[in-house]
Amino acid sequence: MRRDFCSEVRLFDKSAERWEQYYQRFVHRLDVYNVSSDEKRRACLLSWVGPETYALLQNLFGDEDISRKSLQELTEQLFVHFNEVVHVQAARYAFYNCKMQPGQSYSEGQKLCGEWQETPGSFARVSDATTLVTSNRFETL
Repeated sequence: MRRDFCSEVRLFDKSAERWEQYYQRFVHRLDVYNVSSDEKRRACLLSWVGPETYALLQNLFGDEDISRKSLQELTEQLFVHFNEVVHVQAARYAFYNCKMQPGQSYSEGQKLCGEWQETPGSFARVSDATTLVTSNRFETL
């Protein structure tokens, strides 16, 4: 009797996790199953993302057949789609209203308030929001 050593594949649920997290788990699962060809990786993605994300991919590509798209094209579209942009004033409000508590260490405060850091693509990550704010939008409103 054969026993699989991997758990059941969970469908992507945007209310439960970010696309980046799901994609990382997807890549790890492909490594566990030794799936190396791009065609099989694409087939795994299309069969494991679930009906909601599959329909989203169909909508993103319009009349084009998504089964003929490369894995890179599919994942790029999903990364672009799930990369939301926060309004600058909302991001500022979240950042400035986050305060460290007395006796709290800096690292604990940073976990609570999230990170505020500029990345090479001139983006800034705000609080525990999973969205990005472009730095070129920091003009006076």
